[in-house]
Amino acid sequence: MKVEQVKKLLAASPFRPFAIDLLTQRRVQVRHRDYAWFQDDDRTLWVEDDTGQTIILDVMLVQAIFVEPPSRQT
Repeated sequence: MKVEQVKKLLAASPFRPFAIDLLTQRRVQVRHRDYAWFQDDDRTLWVEDDTGQTIILDVMLVQAIFVEPPSRQT
């Protein structure tokens, strides 16, 4: 289920940034769909952070996903 949830968030239009909390107590920010992708096995998610560092994580270690609220247009 977690894989499907992440894929749905990555494909959402409009895209809304989200954070993934892992069982290891680490939080990974996904700022844009262009900076996150799945490995062929659909279990490994690659995320590039704001510094250009690539984080490789096992989606089975996802504890929670937090989606940012929609942006307000004025």
